[in-house]
Amino acid sequence: MFTSPSQQQQMLEEQQKLTKRKQITLVPLIKTICESIKTLADIFFDKRFPDHILQAALSFLRSFFHYLSIHDKVEEIKPYLDGCSCFVSLFEGLLDNPKDNESPSFLGLTRLRGIEALNELLHCNTDYFSDKMIFSVVNLFFNYPWNTFLHSVVTDIIMYSFESNTACLRIRDKLLFESGFIKKAIESEFEKKNSEVGFFGFFTLIFARIESVAETDEEFKEKIHNSIERYDDYINKIHKIKLTKERTVLGNRSLSCDEDQFSSYVQDFSYSTEKKQHV
Repeated sequence: MFTSPSQQQQMLEEQQKLTKRKQITLVPLIKTICESIKTLADIFFDKRFPDHILQAALSFLRSFFHYLSIHDKVEEIKPYLDGCSCFVSLFEGLLDNPKDNESPSFLGLTRLRGIEALNELLHCNTDYFSDKMIFSVVNLFFNYPWNTFLHSVVTDIIMYSFESNTACLRIRDKLLFESGFIKKAIESEFEKKNSEVGFFGFFTLIFARIESVAETDEEFKEKIHNSIERYDDYINKIHKIKLTKERTVLGNRSLSCDEDQFSSYVQDFSYSTEKKQHV
């Protein structure tokens, strides 16, 4: 269909007006949501509030952060989160001591929703992860070896931490080295007595990514070999064998260790279950 230059100019102006209206309406919404994080903190630390209210709020935060990341609206949220001092304390308390968790045999839906929200926030390329939050996430990964919902989200966090920006690289080093993730994973593999269950399957993806990065990043490779004992033993005696088996099952196709493809896999995971995950 032919359009005259004047019609094209009119269409362009209408599109610019629409974009401007969206930006105008989004800014106060972002400000309101970020300010409401303080209310979330009040809800969390007040035992009178039902657990499902906090869970619903965390689910909304997860969706909100996801929207910001896919629509490139990250810069609009930073000024408000930077001024929200209770954000870190909220999630540190959530990961360490969830209200709905009186028994150590349960992860609790509240913590799972919180970790999902943090995962989406990381995809916004923002660095609001305190060291305590990072260490808590890794500890939870190993403390609940049968909770694949948790493992899939934490694995996505680890995979995305390999993105080449300053925030992600800081988080990557904290996750893999300072938290002891690689050491714990290797120890678990050498000490296991049963088949590939629980978090062991996720190790194949994570270490495939680690090996891929180490091939091109000499500094990262050197850090692994200087700080991780038995790393080469694990790669040669366990990881490569597992990788070969999984490729055989996949029809000799390469096992994907790409973060974007893994994220698609994680998105296919149903987080809609309202049941608490045992052990």
